[in-house]
Amino acid sequence: MNKEVQRKRNRKGFTLIELVVVVAIIGILAAIAIPRYLAAQENARKSAHEANIATLRSAAAIALAENGPPSTTVTWTKAEFESGEHSELDDWRPSLYVEQWPDDPWKRTDQAYTVNIQEETGEITVTGVTVPGEEETTP
Repeated sequence: MNKEVQRKRNRKGFTLIELVVVVAIIGILAAIAIPRYLAAQENARKSAHEANIATLRSAAAIALAENGPPSTTVTWTKAEFESGEHSELDDWRPSLYVEQWPDDPWKRTDQAYTVNIQEETGEITVTGVTVPGEEETTP
């Protein structure tokens, strides 16, 4: 009997029950961590969206402060930004005020930011990208 107990003690490795317990613990941890990770990603995208809007509004406000209210409504788009020095907007070129045009944080190709600066009033609106599941708003 003593030799049989000694032989069991000398065995190396894990039993099936130990492996099942470890896999169950990993599954529980994954079930808790994955939803939290996905929620954190969505919160980061929403924060990036709000930061993009604030950046574009600030750039438009600087353009407005430098040039005064425009005589016609000024519209900035990514295409207008990329045209750079060849823009027809002269002193209102977005490339003068924005270093890099922001992309949609949700990586959708059918949506892009648009900035409008109203003639004479100088009211600034940023539109074009919506938060999934919400209506478009202009903060």
